[in-house]
Formats: sequence, C-alpha cells, structure tokens
Amino acid sequence: MTPTISRRQFVILALTAGLAAGCQPLVSGGPTGAAAAPTDPPTALPATMRFALENDSITYTAHPRGCDVTSIRGTVTGPGGAPLAGMVIRMWAADPTATTDIVTGNDGTYSADIAQGTPRITYHLQLLDPSKTNRLSDVIIAEATGSCNLNDLTVNFVPAAQ
Repeated sequence: MTPTISRRQFVILALTAGLAAGCQPLVSGGPTGAAAAPTDPPTALPATMRFALENDSITYTAHPRGCDVTSIRGTVTGPGGAPLAGMVIRMWAADPTATTDIVTGNDGTYSADIAQGTPRITYHLQLLDPSKTNRLSDVIIAEATGSCNLNDLTVNFVPAAQ
C-alpha cells in the first residue's frame, strides 16, 4: 500500500520531527526528465477555473531508481478527469525568482528529477495556464523528506470544488 498523508498531517509531522529544511537549488540547472512537449494544442480553459491538490495530499513512494535521485511527478486533469496537455507546473526551492517550468505532455503527465540523492528540501509548485499568465492553483508545498523510501513525490492537480 502506498503511504498517503494530507498536507496538514505532513506539516504536523514535519514540525514534530524538526524537518526545517535548508533550501537548496534544484539539481544542477533545474529538473530533468520533464514530459515531452505536447503535440496537441494546449487545452483552452475558462479564465475562472481553479485547480487543487488531488485528495489534498501528496503521495510519497520509493523511487524506482533507488536513493540516487528524488523526483516529482504527477498529472493535471480537467473536468471529467480528461488529461490536460500543455499545462505549466512552475517549481522552485528557496528562491521564488529562480523557477523551473515543466509542461505536461499529451497525457497530462509531468515528471522531473529535482535532486541528486535524498536531501531534505522544500519545493513549491504552482499550476499555470499554457500562456504562463494565469495562476490556476495555490502554491503547493512538497517536502522532500530525505528518505529512500519516500523520494518519489506524486503531485496531481484536479479541478477545485467550486
């Protein structure tokens, strides 16, 4: 069974465990392994549409490549669960002006290797529209825990309840 905890549970766990992460830059030059550029045109969305973290939680699993890398991956889906191509996930660690953008592929997925090894680092993710002008979600806080059993983070974006 895959361990899943809510953001609130994670914050409580992080505070009680003393997980004050020293912020570090993303893997030299930014994440690697992002989804291939979509070949379909970006999905048109209503300007007022908002997205949230699926089930208000991030899923942590052991990375298939072991302890050598920490990754963030996920899916962006629209109404009815349809995958959204061309969506932009903006990601940063310590400095919000030092961002990396990852674009979802035709299947709505994205993936990035964010660190070598298993450091304890706080990452921020925000969903933007394909033009990068509209912020479609709140900032999601994803904590890399430093554990080999929890170094593959899944962050899925779904339409927010209106």
